[in-house]
Amino acid sequence: MIILYLALFFFIALFLACLFNMLRMKTPAPVAKRVKPAELSKAAIDKLARAIRVKTISYSDTNTIDLERYAEFETLLENDFPLVHKHLEKTRLSTFGLLYKWPGTNTALKPILLLAHFDVVPPGDDTLWAHPPFSGHVDESHIWGRGAQDIKIALISTLEAVETLLAEKFVPERSVYIATGGDEEIDGRLGAGQIAARLEEEGVQLEFLIDEGGIIASGMISQCKKPVALVGIAEKGYLNLELGIKGKSGHAAMPPRRTTLGILGAAMARIEKNPFPARMTGAVRQCFEHIAPYTSFFNRLIFANFWLFGGLLKFIFAKKPNTDALIRTTQALTMAEGSQKENVLPESARAIVNIRILPGETIESVAARMKRVVADPAIEIAPQSARIPNDPLTESPTDAPGFKQIAAAVRSLVDDVVVAPFLVTASTDSKHFRNLTNAIYRFTPVVFTSKDLEGIHGVDEKISLENYNLCINFFKLLIVNATGSKN
Repeated sequence: MIILYLALFFFIALFLACLFNMLRMKTPAPVAKRVKPAELSKAAIDKLARAIRVKTISYSDTNTIDLERYAEFETLLENDFPLVHKHLEKTRLSTFGLLYKWPGTNTALKPILLLAHFDVVPPGDDTLWAHPPFSGHVDESHIWGRGAQDIKIALISTLEAVETLLAEKFVPERSVYIATGGDEEIDGRLGAGQIAARLEEEGVQLEFLIDEGGIIASGMISQCKKPVALVGIAEKGYLNLELGIKGKSGHAAMPPRRTTLGILGAAMARIEKNPFPARMTGAVRQCFEHIAPYTSFFNRLIFANFWLFGGLLKFIFAKKPNTDALIRTTQALTMAEGSQKENVLPESARAIVNIRILPGETIESVAARMKRVVADPAIEIAPQSARIPNDPLTESPTDAPGFKQIAAAVRSLVDDVVVAPFLVTASTDSKHFRNLTNAIYRFTPVVFTSKDLEGIHGVDEKISLENYNLCINFFKLLIVNATGSKN
């Protein structure tokens, strides 16, 4: 009987502790003043449509990139944003990088940097598109084409916001940089990489940086019925590991018991049977802590007590690829090759493992674990040289001015929105700027559903006019609030 009472006391105490943690969660104060967004002009619509029509496609082999189209895009920007090119200082860093500086009146203040790339991925089969991928087709609700979502919308919206502010005689107190690269889709070395290197040489330190990576998720987080602005505060690292093995070629009619490709295949099977362990990072915890006040009592209780329910959440997250990617370093076998003919034993075989590294791990630790899992000295494991690997970026603070300014701007423009930090599982150009600031945020102010996300790198990429207008108004408000005004 005593044991029963002790057990009951224990569970009551545990529940009260969980309840106490839940009650301590803070709900952000409501926005004091809503901002009425300006109307979207036909001129602004035409600018994005024209930008989409320029085929700024990047390829892994940079020698195959049509650099004339890159030059055409730069000329288009000059023609469409005359005030930007009159009042801002423009620096071209190779064909792949453009940097604009809007000087502020107070050089003691750290500048901010708005970053967006202008290159796009190939469109695939044009015949599958409702409108040709580089048509820049405009209908009553959308602008269609490759780059409409990823991510010419952010660049054109930023420049349109600055053009409008210049027309209004706005002068920032804090300097503003606008950077755009033309090779983000292939790792950004020649564009954002060179821009970051130049700023570092000049000793520039940024107040904060904003790049792509987060969205306003509508109906995508089942626990929360409100739209959630996911602001990326951390980013996974990137690594391609090549598995290679050499053997003897010969006729497939007389194979050895273990073929070269078979040995490699066994190693690949071991990799898939041994995923990286699940782990809740600070960014993921903070995300659900911010969302929790707007969920059910049960969800609030769980999200406020990761110390108790962390194991349960990891089990649930692991069930779906999109949430599993938030809690572990992912490893995907994406390429393999052996013989060039079906009846010839391969002299060598190779496979590529694409790895997205969770914060808290490194390229070295991931490569070391891969060797332990493969456990075969005959297989060489080395980083693929085609793309430079990078370690994860550390988490940016949520109590810093940059995050607060982004949150304030989106709350001022979007009804009933929840702002939450987020872990970006993809790789962005922002990784090149890690030495310039510890406040790197990844967010594009567009309201997307799961269906909308299918357009990114997919067929029928398009952006709604409503989202485009939201972007312009967001960047205008962010610049004004973050830099101050000296009219």
